[in-house]
Amino acid sequence: DRAPAPVLALVIVMGVAAAWMLVSLSDPVVPLFGRIFTGASAALTLLALAILCAVLAVQLYRLKESAWWTVVLLQLIGCALAATSLTRDPRVLALTLVTWVGYFAFLIYLRRYFAQRLVS
Repeated sequence: DRAPAPVLALVIVMGVAAAWMLVSLSDPVVPLFGRIFTGASAALTLLALAILCAVLAVQLYRLKESAWWTVVLLQLIGCALAATSLTRDPRVLALTLVTWVGYFAFLIYLRRYFAQRLVS
C-alpha cells in the first residue's frame, strides 16, 4: 500500500527493464547515435543501465522525487538518442515518438504523487 497503483505500474516497468537488460548481456548490442556497439562496451552500458533502472524502481516505490526527475531526464535523453538513431526509417521514428510522448504524458501525470509527498 506504500505506492499508488500508477506509480507501482512504473516501478514494474523499471524492474522489467532492468531484468531485460541483464538478459541482453548474453548478446550485448547497444544502438547509439546511428551506430551499433557490441562486446565489452555494450555489456558495460547494459549493466550500468540495468543497475540504474533497478535503483530507480526502488526509489520510485519509496516515492522519491529525485527518482521521478531522473526518469524524466532519461526519457528526454532517450528521445533525443532515438531521434538520432532512427532517422533512417521515418515510420519507426514516428511510432517511437508517439509512444514516447504518451509515456512522457504518463510521467507528468505521476508527478502529483511525488509533489504531494513534498507537501505532507
